[in-house]
Amino acid sequence: MTSTLLICCSLTKGSKTNLLAHAVHNAFLVEGQAVDLLELSDYNLPLCDGRGCYQHEDVIAITERVAAADCIVFCAPVYVYDLSAVAKNIVELTGTGSAWFKKTVGFACMAGTVASFMAVMPFANSLMLDYKCVIVPKFVYVTASAFEGNEIVNPDIKERIASLATDVACLGAVSQALSNW
Repeated sequence: MTSTLLICCSLTKGSKTNLLAHAVHNAFLVEGQAVDLLELSDYNLPLCDGRGCYQHEDVIAITERVAAADCIVFCAPVYVYDLSAVAKNIVELTGTGSAWFKKTVGFACMAGTVASFMAVMPFANSLMLDYKCVIVPKFVYVTASAFEGNEIVNPDIKERIASLATDVACLGAVSQALSNW
């Protein structure tokens, strides 16, 4: 069985991205999957400066969690046609060693409009090229219209979230079995 680290890249508790992360977390639990929810809002992380930031105790702890996971799922907000700076910062902070090497990575994104649906691609390309990550080719893209209050009510989005949990585990198991690729 693969283990998944779900990284919530919202720094605001109760935000739509945070609510999406909890819905994805619940989908993994319903599937009986091993999942660890990392909420970056619980940490006071430094910006990556390429120097002393790697010795920060929270950076060390999060790097260990990334390294221990077979799969990573980013729940991230989209700003200005790209994933948030918080998502990029966490990769920069934890990516100096082998923690990200050959992970299976999925995405669940929260955006203001439908126009940014390709926002994950530069981020995903970087993970593929820098760390040989396997990217789950189907991701969840959500706008506020999928919510009523604090709950996702759109049935298509609910199905995509369930499929993401299944697909991450299946692709993760295959990529882990290919240890010499």
